[in-house]
Amino acid sequence: MRNTPHYIPPEDHVAEQEEVYRLKNGPDRLTFRQIADRLGIHYEAVKRRYRLAKKRVQMDPELRRRLEFAGVTDFGSLHSGWIIDKDEKGAGQSLYFYFGKDDKALSTEEFLDAMRDEFSRIPKVRASKAPRVSEQDGVAFFPLPDWHLGAVVSEKETGVAYNRKIAVERLMEGFSSCHAAIPACGTAIILVLGDMTHANDDRHRTPRSGHPLLVEGTHHQNLLLACQTVCWSIDLALQKHGRVVVSFRKGNHDPQTPVAMLMAVRERYANEPRVQVADDEDAFFSFHHGRLFIAAHHGDGQKLKDLSLSVPYRFRKEWGASDHHYLFTGHHHHQKRDTFGGLHSYQLKAICALDQHANQMGYADTSGMSAFHFSATDGLRAEYTIRF
Repeated sequence: MRNTPHYIPPEDHVAEQEEVYRLKNGPDRLTFRQIADRLGIHYEAVKRRYRLAKKRVQMDPELRRRLEFAGVTDFGSLHSGWIIDKDEKGAGQSLYFYFGKDDKALSTEEFLDAMRDEFSRIPKVRASKAPRVSEQDGVAFFPLPDWHLGAVVSEKETGVAYNRKIAVERLMEGFSSCHAAIPACGTAIILVLGDMTHANDDRHRTPRSGHPLLVEGTHHQNLLLACQTVCWSIDLALQKHGRVVVSFRKGNHDPQTPVAMLMAVRERYANEPRVQVADDEDAFFSFHHGRLFIAAHHGDGQKLKDLSLSVPYRFRKEWGASDHHYLFTGHHHHQKRDTFGGLHSYQLKAICALDQHANQMGYADTSGMSAFHFSATDGLRAEYTIRF
């Protein structure tokens, strides 16, 4: 006897769709991946059932009543049509309906749900025992500006080669050296200060001006590599310091990169109370501890002086409660320092090497990485810089 396909009546289709909708919007708020695992069906099938159930729920009640009265119970295949209720003489009513195009693109809700699914599968680190700290009120500050992971420069063009392999080696070498130079503190701050990736997506252009970029690897590959390297830095800091504050700020090259990085890192360290991942959307980073206040911004849009003058007004409360005030920026790829009304402002070196454009403009390669040792009561105690 030949096997025949199993026919599922429309009413059962509707029941399956409604079940997915209840699981997604019920008390447990399951993700699509969790629903697929529970029901033993494919992930894409769950998304389709949810879309169809949502279509039914959001439909005008009167239209739904008329369709069901006409014997239509599965709305998945419906796009448009007529409901005609007339006798032989033409007396009665007719109703035209149009649902619009069935958009296959993920909605914002579905996109975020998919992101949560992906990040929920990241292995979580276990909570670890805090090491003995020599300076409980100490703050080890590790700013990471302008890494530009994915940028490609040949030695023939600028005299110094730069690619993804060299970029990772630079960050690991620089962070290791800086980390070793700073004593064990109660708090360590790892601040990714913008332009961590050279591009914002696979179009390989700057988001604002559309300037073409030479990029190695896909954006997906570069995000994974960036995440692995940052997590390596966090793991190293956990071995020495009491807690680790992690923050990602957007740059002009990668305004969307921090969102993905934040979600991935937060998921990985969800079970580690000693890691705190900042999830605010402010372009400024700020940290207040005791009599110490630190602010940071990528540095694009305004000159160092103008940014510095805005800090006391933007952070009135923290400014008034502090004696030692510091601002850190990047973006310009060279070092600069100044003091503006009690605010010590630092424009930091870039981690990346000189690129083709900067070389053609006659700039010199001054790349490097710096770390700062602060006291919550006395402010800056020491600084360490490594040249690449």
